[in-house]
Amino acid sequence: MPDDAEMERDGLGRGVLAIALAALLHQIWRKANPTDAEPSAAEDRAAFVVHVDAPWGGGKTTFAHFVSAVLNPASGPGGRAARFLEERYGKEHNFAELFVESEAPADHRRPWITVWFNAWRAEHCSPPWWVFYQAIRRQCFAALWREGDATLRPGKKQGWRRRLRFLGPPVAAWLWLQEIMWRLWNPKIRGLIATTLICFALVWALFQGHLIGLGGNAKVELLVQNSVGLGLGALGTVSFVWAAGAVLTESIMPGTDSWGEKLSLGTGDPFDRFRRHFRRMMEEVRRPVMVVVDDLDRCRPDFVVDLVRGMQTLLRSRRVVFVILGDRAWIERSFETHHEKMNDGEDGSEQNFGARFVAKAIQMSFVLPEIDPVRQESYVESLLLDGRGRGPGGTAASTAARTARMALATAGPEASDQAVKAQAAALGQTLPPDFDRALREERAIATTTSPEAQSEIRHRLQSLASCLPPNPRQIKRIINAVTMYQAVAYQNGLAVDEEGPALTLAAWIVLMSEWPESWRLLASWPELLDVLGAADVERALAEAETPAARDFRDQLDRLAADKRFLSLIRGDGQGRAPLTAKSVEDFLALTPVYARPKAPPVHVATPPEN
Repeated sequence: MPDDAEMERDGLGRGVLAIALAALLHQIWRKANPTDAEPSAAEDRAAFVVHVDAPWGGGKTTFAHFVSAVLNPASGPGGRAARFLEERYGKEHNFAELFVESEAPADHRRPWITVWFNAWRAEHCSPPWWVFYQAIRRQCFAALWREGDATLRPGKKQGWRRRLRFLGPPVAAWLWLQEIMWRLWNPKIRGLIATTLICFALVWALFQGHLIGLGGNAKVELLVQNSVGLGLGALGTVSFVWAAGAVLTESIMPGTDSWGEKLSLGTGDPFDRFRRHFRRMMEEVRRPVMVVVDDLDRCRPDFVVDLVRGMQTLLRSRRVVFVILGDRAWIERSFETHHEKMNDGEDGSEQNFGARFVAKAIQMSFVLPEIDPVRQESYVESLLLDGRGRGPGGTAASTAARTARMALATAGPEASDQAVKAQAAALGQTLPPDFDRALREERAIATTTSPEAQSEIRHRLQSLASCLPPNPRQIKRIINAVTMYQAVAYQNGLAVDEEGPALTLAAWIVLMSEWPESWRLLASWPELLDVLGAADVERALAEAETPAARDFRDQLDRLAADKRFLSLIRGDGQGRAPLTAKSVEDFLALTPVYARPKAPPVHVATPPEN
């Protein structure tokens, strides 16, 4: 059977997390694009970059397809929604409600455009950011031609697909005209045209002043006069022919190679002109754009670095969200290899040399959770029986989800499971057999779609303020990560709607974000948490008998001297239980470690020669 990425069916339960992430990305995009902002305020803002981590074949591409299907419900075959959405909500559902608020301004109620870029297939192209730009431009224009840029109206059935298609061609044609003018009217062609005009103007002025001409009695004077005129005329003619040829070349083959690229960018700071053009183009597109970069972990280190650097320095626009699919360890090693001469060894920090570059480029990193064993069994059975296996889906799943959604909306996102079930009974709804699973999934979606649920998450994080880094940008990243992983916890049936468990999960995510190397160590050997959380850490380390405590003793000694780290582990004054091997047992499936840390080499002293 083919091993292509699944685009329609959700056999592993990833569709719920895709809905949650799509809603979170739209909220982040809305905050980055306020309708009342001054144009100059966001002139040089870089795009938001999300990283989805999983090993090869772990479902990253399928997950990105599901996120795309939520952000543009009409992007499926025949203009319909993806099958996993129809099975959950029903075919007649207005899927714009999944990420669009009814009171949002028009600029925030447009369907997203998804640009797919396979980095591995484009690895032979140089420079990588140029072919990257071409993919973004072409796919954005094509989406506008097909769909237009009309707004969505949640809560009201409408024939918006027809209006989208009707508005599409004029919008796309106007953008294409602007692109052609930008390519043609570049500094090189402007210089050639200016040279032509100056030469012809000088010829005309000299002729009008009788300084050159065809007459004259003296042969020498005639020769000099005609030589000056012919020289200026020839220079003007050559400049004109050269400019015309450049215009013709750019109009036929715009940007197909380095020659076309150089013509389009100009001189001086050539990239500034490109940045301004890309920013204006994204503003003119008007619809939000998600650019999915796939197979980046198959590319050479230099290509990876140039592409990621291009996102941050050249393809800068607040209206774009980049989603990178790939093994983060490989991306970090690519930066470390590329800047090998700058790496002078370990400095004792939690992040390795390459990770420091990646941390600057990626605003949010999300690790796909482990597959639930029950869902995996159903998925394998479905593959073996050619789609006829058991598992949730169809009308039964839609009924359970609708019942849970109605009861949860009435009772409130903070209500307990018992309260939601009582509310469903009060509404006269019969609880379907899989109501508990549907309720967990609806809670996961509400985590990123309900303002009340997000306000509760931020309120709980206040007790962890002393453990957060003194960095405003990093604090925002932690808040986004906690919000997403709380959705993952709900889907996996963890009771994180109470104060204690919710804070414990938040502390685990803070540890994952702020101490990544130590988090990998502790997630691989959770028993080390009990050692570090002991009242007398030095004694506990000395008495620890686990191999990991011996192999990573230097790193554990450093953590034992970090007061902020110990406060996070112990939960001092935070109103929660400490992080122990038992308390984080359920979190290990939410945040799996795909690459266990390697123990440092043991140096054995060489005995002296006799």
